[in-house]
Amino acid sequence: MQELVVNRKFAEAADIQKEIDQLRAECEATVSSVAALEPGLRALSLKEGRTLQLIKSAAHYARSEIAAAEKKQETPKTASAIQSQQKANASDGGKGAGKPSLGKESSIVAKTMCIADLKKGTGPIHSLVKIENVQVLCYGKISTLPKKGNHKGRDKGKSKDKGKGKDKGKGKEPGKPQVAEREEVRVVYIGQEGHIICTAAFGTTLINVPTTVPQGLVDIEYLRPKPGQGGLLYWEDNSQVQIRLANNDAPGPLLFPYDTEAVTQEFATWAYMQECNLGQFIDLVFSVLNVEDKWAEGTGDPYALVYGVDMNRMPMNALYLWRFEEGDVEQGHIYIARGLKVASDTYWNTEQCKYVPRDDGTKKVECTWRTALEDVTHVDNIKRYF
Repeated sequence: MQELVVNRKFAEAADIQKEIDQLRAECEATVSSVAALEPGLRALSLKEGRTLQLIKSAAHYARSEIAAAEKKQETPKTASAIQSQQKANASDGGKGAGKPSLGKESSIVAKTMCIADLKKGTGPIHSLVKIENVQVLCYGKISTLPKKGNHKGRDKGKSKDKGKGKDKGKGKEPGKPQVAEREEVRVVYIGQEGHIICTAAFGTTLINVPTTVPQGLVDIEYLRPKPGQGGLLYWEDNSQVQIRLANNDAPGPLLFPYDTEAVTQEFATWAYMQECNLGQFIDLVFSVLNVEDKWAEGTGDPYALVYGVDMNRMPMNALYLWRFEEGDVEQGHIYIARGLKVASDTYWNTEQCKYVPRDDGTKKVECTWRTALEDVTHVDNIKRYF
């Protein structure tokens, strides 16, 4: 019987390995096809360029799935290895018998919390949290950032053998600058009872973000808070979004209860922004007067140049919304641009031949990887300001 169990485990492991090999072959074929088509597609219109980007993203996700499958696969090397483990369990009084080896993260139960308490940051910080009855408000554009060890301290470029042996001092080839490895990131803004928080999915965790914004109320489990970052949560490899079907049967779209009674960091005007600290993130409310769809020189990356007025009906400086494409921003619509970063307004100094901060200390906002655009044209409590 024991031998039969061992053989069955080997058969299951072989089937898993076969699926992984098939996925890898399909992924590499897709990547090769994209590489062959890329020179021609670069000369085509934005629509075809976007198609290329989607194909690349699909290939990236395929590779991520393969890596995740290989990581989770636990294939015993030999039958003797299994028997040795069983003997070890027996010698331990049977304490470990029949218990699979689970990672540390698998044993952690997510603590159910509300957004209001998470943003306060006054209570204990839990490893993983679950937020129930939330509404997904908007997605940011997919951006790329320098990889920082999956934001968990891994891959920091340190080696235990640094400086040992004959390879001492050999870190990079002369004349070849090191290119920092980059990873994709996307933000998802969620709200609960008038409170709003930003969540960010990096690298392989992007797979867990639904392709389109879920409608109605959802539960999101296995989000990671970090000390000192009360307004930001991180998606994990096992993060899950669960649709609350019972709460999605109401007629008509579900309206989020925005707090519109006072100007705040999450409901800001241009004048309010001038009082904020540099580097602070705010959510700016504005109505679009005019929008110009443009492409960056050299890279051809799309961006929207937006002119509008805030809730005081005062004109704002032009907003450069990087990565936003044609149709993402519409004239006459009202938006909340979430995750804009407060920065010093600058001008070109001919003597110094560079941009320098203005003498009067005026500020502006910049589009970052945390920026997302939420269309609130249909919200009467916001529309009345315009």
